[in-house]
Amino acid sequence: MELYKARSFEEAGSDGPDQCAERTKATADKLAWHVQSLAVVPTREGFDATGGNVACLLVGKHGPVYGRLGALRPYGMAFEDATQMQQGDCLGHARGDASEYTHYELVSCDQDHVGRVFRITHLTTLTPGKKPDAEADAQCAADAPPQQLDYPADTYVSHGLRSTGLWRKGYYLVVCSIERLDKSLMHGGE
Repeated sequence: MELYKARSFEEAGSDGPDQCAERTKATADKLAWHVQSLAVVPTREGFDATGGNVACLLVGKHGPVYGRLGALRPYGMAFEDATQMQQGDCLGHARGDASEYTHYELVSCDQDHVGRVFRITHLTTLTPGKKPDAEADAQCAADAPPQQLDYPADTYVSHGLRSTGLWRKGYYLVVCSIERLDKSLMHGGE
């Protein structure tokens, strides 16, 4: 995601982790709190060959982070998993049933869009017999109600999108998107 240029091998090892955490913080803060910064420090023998660069990555604490993150995500990119979504993202309808994260693409918030990511939360457990999508929606209604975000509840809904990859592992990440109740498009700045 970023590079930190160290003046020496020793500095790369001692300062690299803190420098990488600082350089990836803005993107990490927009993601679910399941990510952490990782500094990839070159070996002493490889230090000169890398130009003294320490690679700064974001990795998942509970599982993989799917696909590109931050500014590396182009508009029109279809989401592979909800873990790629970041707070503030505007979502376009890509295909199929828009109740699944795989049917969304990243669009500019200046364009018409179907929703906007406002909160990332999680469930602690699943209720036996209850549909996972309904549980995700209920968690978003509790953690990110539209009126809390200055959207009238009679026009907007907080819709929950699940990270199916993490859910299979028992970590119930939910991305909350504000959308119109009538499923009409939201407009730039909305």
